[in-house]
Amino acid sequence: FEKLSGTDYGPDGYAKHWEVLRGVTGDGTVQWEECWWKASNRLGLRELGAFKQGTTEGGSAWREEWKELLHTHPTNMRLVIERTAHKWARDDSADEWEEKWGESFEEAGRVHKFADKWAKAGSNVWHERWGEDYDGRGACQKWTDKWAERLLPGGGQEQWGDKWTETFGDGRGTKHG
Repeated sequence: FEKLSGTDYGPDGYAKHWEVLRGVTGDGTVQWEECWWKASNRLGLRELGAFKQGTTEGGSAWREEWKELLHTHPTNMRLVIERTAHKWARDDSADEWEEKWGESFEEAGRVHKFADKWAKAGSNVWHERWGEDYDGRGACQKWTDKWAERLLPGGGQEQWGDKWTETFGDGRGTKHG
């Protein structure tokens, strides 16, 4: 394996400290890399993150990244904390899946959360998305959207889905699907 580290500098006191670790198994069938970092500047930016990836001789591969960020909102200058992740993998038979999610917390009380996932196994594919938006004053909207598809011999296709939205605030709510 190989281990590297360093610091990158930029405007407004920006400094990013990072560390990378790379390696390969003794038989050479798996290669991998991992990177961690933390960054900041004089304007209040703070960021933590990591990135990991790898491959195998048989064709499998994976990637994963996550970040946590503290910054000021560009229009109202209030603090915001954001967390995100993105994961993806493929196996030797080319089946794969992917997942993205995030959440944002604003100083004013607003919160936004989301996820977006999909997977493919042979001719079957499924998707799922959902979100939650809180306005900081007691109201919220939640939603989901799920669907799946299957390719049939001869070029046909089967599909199904489920979708709904839920809104509530001031002691009242509605749900539609």
